[in-house]
Amino acid sequence: MIEGLIFDFDHTISENSETNDSQILAILRQFSVPGDDAAILDIIQAATSDYAICKHFLLGEAIDKAYQMILAVNLDQVGKARYSDAVIHVLIQLNLRYPLFVLSGRDELSLKHSLQQKKIGHLFKEIVGDNLMALPKPHPDNLVSMANRNALDLNNCIYIGDSLTDHQLALSAGCHFIGAGWYHQQLTNIQPCCDDVRNLSDLIDKVPETIS
Repeated sequence: MIEGLIFDFDHTISENSETNDSQILAILRQFSVPGDDAAILDIIQAATSDYAICKHFLLGEAIDKAYQMILAVNLDQVGKARYSDAVIHVLIQLNLRYPLFVLSGRDELSLKHSLQQKKIGHLFKEIVGDNLMALPKPHPDNLVSMANRNALDLNNCIYIGDSLTDHQLALSAGCHFIGAGWYHQQLTNIQPCCDDVRNLSDLIDKVPETIS
């Protein structure tokens, strides 16, 4: 029996705008971070949390200063986040069958604001964002803590995300995984992967056959 569906946010629930990445780059430049734009953007896009970005490039007080500036950017971008109507419809339908959760490397405040603005925040039992006291994905700290708070057996849960890091997170936590390929596809060698969100429910129905 599936006890919960846990979703990543960027490129899974929301189609994250690349505008955020360029603004984060501009913030890092204010702290005299060296390197060419393309190389820095590659690191930004591969990072699993905004705080991890700051720790990668900066030291000391500059880490927290840059992080606060990124949080302000995230909040400013809330109203510009793009959501597929099909994704929203599927989430509403899945909420009738399963408890839903969000676990993301994005800061929690902008996560909640964005979901509430789209009037779907109430669909999720808990929304968990970047925890500065825990290691970022793929380390399972945040996922395990969330499962404990909600009395979930992760062996009976499914994590749904778009990246290899998300897949590694699920494996490290003993959680089932479904790749989210409806906004973009970067999990070509990982199965199961859902290219059309309208088929997600069918894939979920097949997972209980392998749950202990």
